[in-house]
Amino acid sequence: MQSVYVETSIFSYLAANKPADAVSRIRQESARLWWRRDRRKFRLFTSPATIEEAMAGDPDAAQRRLGYTKGLELLAPSAKVIALAEKVFAVSGMPLKARADAVHIATAAVYRMDFLLTLNFKHIENAVFQSRIRPVCSASGFELPIICTPEELLGGFEHA
Repeated sequence: MQSVYVETSIFSYLAANKPADAVSRIRQESARLWWRRDRRKFRLFTSPATIEEAMAGDPDAAQRRLGYTKGLELLAPSAKVIALAEKVFAVSGMPLKARADAVHIATAAVYRMDFLLTLNFKHIENAVFQSRIRPVCSASGFELPIICTPEELLGGFEHA
């Protein structure tokens, strides 16, 4: 069974009220469809960084986000994760507020996840960042997992 590291943006879309804009609604629908239909086809993982991010903000929304993390295997931070996250952050060009995104990438790489599931197009599912990050992971002895969206793991968007 293939492994999927699920980062915070997925839980945010799953738990959010219906977004006002069309693009966000489509992203939310694809996340919910994947979660409902296909998540059991994979071993799902997340990390304390995800839990910490999910707890931020409105307490009711945080509880809904955290509810989706129940039952996922938690990947502990390690010296290797921290070291790779620092390298990823240094070369990526990510802003300081996106440091947790480097931790998600490093965690998924160090634990040799098959996929990193995200709807974060700014700093994770971003070709420019990935082109900078891939050589850093490789030089550190790790492979950057396939970074993808729920729609990509569905094999294409389908209406349920």
